[in-house]
Amino acid sequence: KLYANGKSKNEKSSQLRLNLTNYYGSVWTVKTRIGSPGKEFELMIDTGSPDMWVVGHQCGTKACDAHVRYSPDESISSKTLPDDFEVAYASGDVTGATIKDTFSFNKAPELSNIEMIFGSLSSPPLTFQKRLRWYPFDGVLGLGYSGPTEGDSTEITGVKALKNILGNSKENNIFSLYLSKNEKKSSQLIIGAPDDTLHTGTISYIRISQPPAFWGADITSMMLKAATTTPQFEPICGRPRGCKAVFDTGSTLLQGPKQMVQILINDINVKEDCSNLESLPSLSLTLSGPDSSLTPSSSKSLEDYEAGLVPSVEVVLSPEDYVVRVPIAQSTREACFLGIKAHNLPDSMGSIW
Repeated sequence: KLYANGKSKNEKSSQLRLNLTNYYGSVWTVKTRIGSPGKEFELMIDTGSPDMWVVGHQCGTKACDAHVRYSPDESISSKTLPDDFEVAYASGDVTGATIKDTFSFNKAPELSNIEMIFGSLSSPPLTFQKRLRWYPFDGVLGLGYSGPTEGDSTEITGVKALKNILGNSKENNIFSLYLSKNEKKSSQLIIGAPDDTLHTGTISYIRISQPPAFWGADITSMMLKAATTTPQFEPICGRPRGCKAVFDTGSTLLQGPKQMVQILINDINVKEDCSNLESLPSLSLTLSGPDSSLTPSSSKSLEDYEAGLVPSVEVVLSPEDYVVRVPIAQSTREACFLGIKAHNLPDSMGSIW
C-alpha cells in the first residue's frame, strides 16, 4: 500500500521533533510563540482536551502573576472573537475571551504562523490556580480528540488545535509523544512516523472507543495480578459493561471511579519508605476497540488494523508505573505513595479511567 504522497509503508516518513520540558515527571511542556511579533509561551501538552488557552492579561489572581500573559494589544495579527471561551475540566471551568492569532513552535520553521483559535484565560478555578503556582506553564496546548466535524467523514479533522498543527498531509497525519520519567532525559512531541528507537517491541493498533470524545479505548478486563501465586484478586471491571480508558497527558495520576479506586487502595499497600515495591501486584488492563471479538494476539500491525482486524491488547503496569516517588527534603531518601486517585466525573459518563 502507498501513502497519498507515494511513499510505501516500509519507507520512513519525515519526522518533526519538538523537545519537551519535563517537570517532576508529571507535566510536559513545549515552547511556542503567539502573535505578531511573536511572544514566547510555555504550554502544557494535554491529550485529554482539544482546546488551547493561555494566561490572559485580564487574569487578576496571584496564580497568574508569575506567568507570561497574552494581550491582544501586543499583536498586530490578533482578533478577538465575539463568543466567550469556556472549557469544562473535571477540576473546574476555565473561562476567558476567544482569540484568533498566529501560532508557531520554537525552532520549527515548518510549523510557524499557524492560524489558531484559543482562549485568553481570565478566571482559573482554584484547582488550576494551584497548578499554575506549582508549575511554570503559561497555558495548555490541547492535543485531544473532539470527534468528526459536521459534514466531514475523516476522524482527524474533528481535532481542533491538533488539526491545525498536523494539517491535511497524509504523511504527517500522525503524532506521538515520548514522555521520559527522568527530567534530565529529553522528552519529545514527534509529528510524522513514530521513532522506533524510543520503544521496544512492535506498536499495537486499536480503534478509539465510541463516542469519540477522547483518545481512548474500551477496557474489557482490569485486574491486579499478584507478584506471587497468592493472593488472587477479583476483576475490577470487565464484561459485559467494562470500562473506558482515556489517554490523558494532562492528568498526573491514574484516576478512576471512586468505588473501583477504593478496591485498589484496599488491595495495594504501598509502604511510605518504598521497602515493599517488589512484593506489590501488577495492574493488568486489556484494551480493545469497539466490537472487537478477537482475543489478545501478536497480530496487531497497521495492515491488520486497516483490514478490520482489531485484536485486544494487554497493558501491564508494574508498581514502578503506578507508585509515585517523592524526594525527601534535605535527604537522599525517597517517599512512596500510590499514584491512583478517584476523579469527580459524573456517573453518566460511565466507568472512565
